[in-house]
Amino acid sequence: MRFPIAVAFVFFVFASDEGRGQTARAQRSSAFIPPPISYDQTVIVKGSPSLTRRVVENTIGYFSWLFETQIPDKVRAAIQADLVADWQRHNPSEIESDLELAKGYETIAALNPGLQAEARSRLLPATLAALQSKANPIALRLLSVYNAAHPQAASAGPDTQRARQRASGGQDVWRPDSQVGDFRFDLPKGWKQMQAPAGTILVPNGLSQPSVVMIGFLPAETLRGDLASWFRAAWAEWQKQFQVLQAGQIERRHNPNGVDVLSLEARVTNPRFGYSDFILAAAQIGNQVEPYFFLCSADFYQYRDAFNDFEHSLTFANLTSNVPESGIAGGLKGLYVGYKVSGDYSLGFRPHNVHLVFFPDGNVIRYLPKEGLENFDFRAARKNSRDYCGYYRMNGHRFTIHWADQSIEEGERAGATLRIGSDSMPYQPTSHSDGLMLDGSYRTERGGLRGSMRFSPDGYFTEAGVLEAVDYASSRALRGGSGLYHIKDNTLTLSYEDGPSIRISFYVSADEEGSRQPKFINLNTHALERGN
Repeated sequence: MRFPIAVAFVFFVFASDEGRGQTARAQRSSAFIPPPISYDQTVIVKGSPSLTRRVVENTIGYFSWLFETQIPDKVRAAIQADLVADWQRHNPSEIESDLELAKGYETIAALNPGLQAEARSRLLPATLAALQSKANPIALRLLSVYNAAHPQAASAGPDTQRARQRASGGQDVWRPDSQVGDFRFDLPKGWKQMQAPAGTILVPNGLSQPSVVMIGFLPAETLRGDLASWFRAAWAEWQKQFQVLQAGQIERRHNPNGVDVLSLEARVTNPRFGYSDFILAAAQIGNQVEPYFFLCSADFYQYRDAFNDFEHSLTFANLTSNVPESGIAGGLKGLYVGYKVSGDYSLGFRPHNVHLVFFPDGNVIRYLPKEGLENFDFRAARKNSRDYCGYYRMNGHRFTIHWADQSIEEGERAGATLRIGSDSMPYQPTSHSDGLMLDGSYRTERGGLRGSMRFSPDGYFTEAGVLEAVDYASSRALRGGSGLYHIKDNTLTLSYEDGPSIRISFYVSADEEGSRQPKFINLNTHALERGN
């Protein structure tokens, strides 16, 4: 049970004879009476040193004192089981940490109330941060105890704005992760850079011989004339290197980062590469031409997606303002839910919810990840779901969203709600539910699938069929189970007693802020209704 808790700080500041005799400087005095120090030397696990009842009880006493509440029997048993596991692993560093924690409580319990209150104020934030970062079964059990005892503090949670700003990452997340010459791009997943005689190329990992698959970069040239003329001349030179079996037309397009590109696809053959698919492309940046190509003698459709991802992220170092400018920090934050109707008279109309997550640094996404937002990585989202990512700029109560697919939406803040576009209903804010402890049963039914879930305010849950009913792919979706739960950053963490934890997106309407019994909760964007 290793936590980065500054017990040494307690020894240094509070354990001296001078500290024991000081007048209490209590910022507040608690009515809670912590457990007495245990001196029971009954051996639980033999060793050098042995795990004794004294160590177990004083470890429990530490958390009881720190959280200012009694530790439930189930959690007491879990703490003992965790300590027993440390001793059975014979890990000296873990055992030393456990002994230091238990000894720390003996020191703390001997202090006057004022010094105890000061020690608690300094140790509690570090302890909660350590528990939240671990998110393992014992950490979740201890968090549930604290959240149940301090619902208001749990609801306020840590500085979510700063945490989400770090997760979003600001402007840097828009800068591609790789560069070759003036080319800036995201390296396709499963690919690598290689140095070839003619320059740097990108190739997929694990490609079997004699197949050839590559993305290549050609030297930039100064444009003397128009891009189409340059491209026809360049294509004529390429045709001297292989036999063209079939070729398409030269196509002009505008890539997502605001660059005009000409490209041509062909089926070619060459004694060295064999039959291959070939794409020649060239971007115009001012009076510069930046050419590149794609060559594939393997399964074209398998690797074409990687080339599409490369092109989708492509920008250039010599392109003015090629990195999006984020909005004004602190303009908007949190999850908003809207309602739209899509379709037409011939195909029918389909109502659906729309989810927007605004980050305080000016970035935004238009979906809610099924795993929720805890530890959300905006940079990874931009690479894997680029068109669903954007940035916004505030101007008074109005704002503009620039999406990565080059679409733009205008909106305004109207009280707590947001209005975006002329045909959408208002986007409603969701509750700040960090640390929320629910109390009640919920059920859902979708396409003949039924699920039910029971939450208790001490941090325990029981569910049957909920994961399948809310379309959450999991190996245990049909089994159900019980365990401990924890809510943070629109994420419900379920730590099953018989298996690993899972994370699923969670939100409650802002109308029911702080309620332990909201009428609806939403898991993976599916609504569950409270039962009787």
